[in-house]
Amino acid sequence: MIAQPDVTVPPNIRRLEDGRLVLVGGNHGVAQMFERGSSTVPEERIEIFRRNHRTRKQWADENGCTYSQWVFPDPIVLNAVTAGLGYRSIFERSMPSDARPNDLLYPIDHLFGRNDRLSMTDSHYTPVANMHLAADVAERTLHIDASKVLADLTSSMGPDREYVGDLGTQCTPKISEIRRRRWQTPRSPRLPMGFRPGTWESCT
Repeated sequence: MIAQPDVTVPPNIRRLEDGRLVLVGGNHGVAQMFERGSSTVPEERIEIFRRNHRTRKQWADENGCTYSQWVFPDPIVLNAVTAGLGYRSIFERSMPSDARPNDLLYPIDHLFGRNDRLSMTDSHYTPVANMHLAADVAERTLHIDASKVLADLTSSMGPDREYVGDLGTQCTPKISEIRRRRWQTPRSPRLPMGFRPGTWESCT
């Protein structure tokens, strides 16, 4: 994090003691959604989630495909642990690890406590985090050893640069950080996917 003068931070963002910015508001009221005392997900909805997972798994097996479902932790959960905030994963609260099938994965170990994988000024993972997560998906779902590719990619990243994330740009003045960057690759066209704006623990 680059030293900043007095900064005005909007109410939908919280600035932690180490300067990290965390999204607590937004379209879905992130902090309220993840508070420890918030109500749990109704059991019937959890069963719908489980049934959908089983149905997809069955289809994949019948069609000779490998299958796994991944739930990626929201940054507010990861930052809550290190900063002592009262937020807890909705997924972990509703489906503890001992109650999940082996192909329903929540890769929090790849992110927790790893400063190079959580941005200081952005609500998304860093490029380094995305590389590690992609490698884990390749290995655990497709049974591909991605260790060499991962090592090559991370070692060939470009030099550190100043970066202003989607949270930092909302502050006055803007808050920036120094982080590693990827070498530029040709842009691919962006196509609409029908998603509405908002924040949630992402599933894929």
